[in-house]
Amino acid sequence: MANSADPSRQESWEKWWKEYGELKNRLNVYHDKLMGKYDRSGRDAAAWNDVENVLERLYYFWSAAIVNAGDIFGYMEFMIENKSGLEAIGAKGCLAAIDKLMPYYQEQLKLETDSQKNDYWHRTKLEREPAEGLAEDVNEFARLLLEYAEKNANRIGTD
Repeated sequence: MANSADPSRQESWEKWWKEYGELKNRLNVYHDKLMGKYDRSGRDAAAWNDVENVLERLYYFWSAAIVNAGDIFGYMEFMIENKSGLEAIGAKGCLAAIDKLMPYYQEQLKLETDSQKNDYWHRTKLEREPAEGLAEDVNEFARLLLEYAEKNANRIGTD
């Protein structure tokens, strides 16, 4: 049984963090260009083209849902609304998670109060874990989003 002082585990953790930092820095280059355009347009997101919209929406999803919350089910409505963006970057794991989580989502929609929805979220958490686990992890999703941004770099942040 490996403990937290296991050098190979520590090395793996350090490698993961290093990759996360590199991916985040590279993604931020594109996100910063996008936000620069947002500021130049008088803070009008309607000025974004389709590539920029996908980048902004999925950068938010990555940073809020995947990095900070680790809560895929809590972002089902967002994923459904941005399904074409997930398709555009090739996030097959997230798309599979949507399909598997849909029965839970539809059941939760029937509930009337936030309290009922919160109770349902907690009550079904263990059941949902395999489906949520289909979604890309932090670095996998970042790699897909970065690949999309790099492929479309000439369409990001331009007026």
